[in-house]
Amino acid sequence: MPKGKYHVVLDDDLFKDFHKFKNGEKLEKEEVERIKCLLHYFKGDLITNIAQYERTGQPLTPEMKKTLAKNGLKQQTKEELAQSHTMYKVILCCGCSDFPYVNVTSDKEKIENNLSSFYDIAEKRDKAIKHLKALCSGAKKIVVYDKYFAEQPKEARNIETLVKILPQKKLTILFSHISPNGIKSLTEKCAEWNPQLDATLKGRHDRYIIVDDKLEIVLSSGFDHLSADSSDFMYVVRVTDKSRF
Repeated sequence: MPKGKYHVVLDDDLFKDFHKFKNGEKLEKEEVERIKCLLHYFKGDLITNIAQYERTGQPLTPEMKKTLAKNGLKQQTKEELAQSHTMYKVILCCGCSDFPYVNVTSDKEKIENNLSSFYDIAEKRDKAIKHLKALCSGAKKIVVYDKYFAEQPKEARNIETLVKILPQKKLTILFSHISPNGIKSLTEKCAEWNPQLDATLKGRHDRYIIVDDKLEIVLSSGFDHLSADSSDFMYVVRVTDKSRF
């Protein structure tokens, strides 16, 4: 197994679960749940060594052992494997959250595997807008947090972009920053929309679209760079239990 950017290291418990799953063995309910969590994080190929096979008692054929030894994968610790043979430098596990461990079963784990998209300067944002529109399509409430949303003369363009994203149906839209003219413009675009300025939305640096308090879309540089391609732009989509606002 040569060094590669899409290799992943597992702790010994997940290593055993993964082999049961891979070999088609019957899994207990808790093992099934751990595998589901693991696959959410799993990217690319497993990187392991002779020592891990020996520790966990997993079958290791002479041919596999020879291949591992040939690639120098003999007695490294899990931490050494993660550091020297993976791009992300982490170990997936189900019982510890201290770096480099990532607890795939914990809802308090800070290192997450979320959906994201990056656009460089001059790249059109059409696909991003279509994606965000789909994410908002079933919404009943949208929170738009962007401290610079109402800056002039950018507000009109930001509103035009937002109109492309929001569903044309009954919808409450809470803004951290928007002008009276902005409110008026939105109500003219769709009579079923109820846009409001909410002064309690404050204290954040990043820009967000929150969908029904369950889906969080983080905009790296706000609405202005979603609609304009003069700068780079990234967004991240996270499933949440509750809104941060």
